[in-house]
Amino acid sequence: MAKRRSCLMSLIRTILVFVLIIVLLVVGVCVFVNYKFGVNIPSLVNDVRILNQAVDVDKIAPNVYTAEDLDAAKKVTDISLEGLITVDENGNYEVNADKVSKDMHLDVKLSDRQIAAMIDNVLESEASIDSDSSELGDLKEYGFKLVQVQFSNKDGNSVDINVVFKFDLTPIKEQMIEFPLDKVKSIVPESLYFSSTVTLTKIGAAFDYTTVGKSLTVNNLSEKQTEEVFETLNLLAEFGTSTEFAKMTGDVFVNALIGSSESAGLTSDLASVGASSFDFVTENGENYYVIQLDKE
Repeated sequence: MAKRRSCLMSLIRTILVFVLIIVLLVVGVCVFVNYKFGVNIPSLVNDVRILNQAVDVDKIAPNVYTAEDLDAAKKVTDISLEGLITVDENGNYEVNADKVSKDMHLDVKLSDRQIAAMIDNVLESEASIDSDSSELGDLKEYGFKLVQVQFSNKDGNSVDINVVFKFDLTPIKEQMIEFPLDKVKSIVPESLYFSSTVTLTKIGAAFDYTTVGKSLTVNNLSEKQTEEVFETLNLLAEFGTSTEFAKMTGDVFVNALIGSSESAGLTSDLASVGASSFDFVTENGENYYVIQLDKE
């Protein structure tokens, strides 16, 4: 869990830097950057304008999950992983592999929407950390939320995974009360939606895989416009490319779902009760994630 929390914190820090550099570029250094690096300032200003436009969530996240998906996931997991998803007397759900007390006896097949609801619950619980344990304080303050997961292009051992994260910038804007930040906070969007697609390839047995960043968009920016923004950001800091950021964002989800060589994930946490591997399958045109039982 500590490693997954670290991944979350790293992503939050990167997003904060993203916002800071956008402000610096537009407010304080446009002329200098244009002179020294030849940045197309009108194009950058237009990109920032687009970032500030109201986001059509139905367009950026057409596969958004609902509370019903978490309830449906509970019904599915209760068959072979009873206790994985619990509900308290107030109707609050919790996804926790440590609460599974019996060994698996069947594979567990879950839709991308059910997986999204489960992993958002996992990430939300890990974001609830004491302010003393991080200079960022409680990550919930930043409204970090998994909005969508969508599996597509299943091909052999590979599958594309799109994840959409929402990042609430309201707490940041509320702190921009002194000059000169108070004069420029209007250019900071109310929220950022990062739509990241990675290609995951399963290698070998158990929980081994690789991920490669494929594409990234932010709010209403196109993929090309997002690439241009990241190219500009890299003039002031080593920010990485948009596809590198796509991988970073996607890995937060994948690590929470499966795990990695450095940290346990939800699936690898279930090894103690019989989970041996994972897979993606397509049935009737729909893609599913499968937690596989050790058949030996």
